Amino acid sequence: MDLWLGKIPCMSAALLLSVGILQSAPVAGSWELIGGDGRNGSWTNSRGHDRTRALAGFRGELFVGLGAADSEVWKFDGKKWSQVGGNEIRGSWKARPDSGEKKPVWVNSLLTDDDRHLYAGIKQSEHGAQLWRYDGDGWRLIGGTGRDGDWKSEHYNNVYTLAWHGGNLYAGLQGRLPASGSQYRAEYSNGEIYHHDGKSWERISGDGLRGGWDRSHTTTWIYKLISFRGDLYAAIGRHGVDGRRWSGEVWRLAD
Repeated sequence: MDLWLGKIPCMSAALLLSVGILQSAPVAGSWELIGGDGRNGSWTNSRGHDRTRALAGFRGELFVGLGAADSEVWKFDGKKWSQVGGNEIRGSWKARPDSGEKKPVWVNSLLTDDDRHLYAGIKQSEHGAQLWRYDGDGWRLIGGTGRDGDWKSEHYNNVYTLAWHGGNLYAGLQGRLPASGSQYRAEYSNGEIYHHDGKSWERISGDGLRGGWDRSHTTTWIYKLISFRGDLYAAIGRHGVDGRRWSGEVWRLAD
């Protein structure tokens, strides 16, 4: 699959999800390949960049999160691409596992806070779910440290979604999955949400917190978080346990 970008004059960009390639087009025109396959100095598939997982605009430039063999962030200034995250560039994370194996890793979510910072949610294989913050010069790990109410990165699989709500940052985490082919069980049900008030983290969902889902829901994914009309909404994914069917759900955290 490819990732396509539609440029609409005097309007915000319309984005459609695909895999591995970015393209642009005017409303009544044709699409143009702008990123992927080495176009404009961008990434190629030779290193396993077969998925573009996230997009964000930050300080007038387009940023993209990549996977699945290397987790990287690239930016486009309108003419050319350059890598700004992964491979320990600008103090960032290692792009692939310590072992060097090509296990699935990617940048799954990108979010900005009025151009002050860019946030990147990372899936880091054996290192688990990490959240990094970019100030335009360098990166800093702010989520997945296990300190100040923060989660331990190895306890989760991925920072799947990010949102701003009420001036605070929220991170939706994907729980650890069992080995391929094994049966899902309740102990894998730690898809949870963490809240950051600018100083410290707090877990606000899972285990029935604040009247939310508990382990009977076997929640593995927090697929999407949005702030809407003063409340925070979470789209969650539930795996079946002991042969039972599962269904997706939407929960609201009302102020």
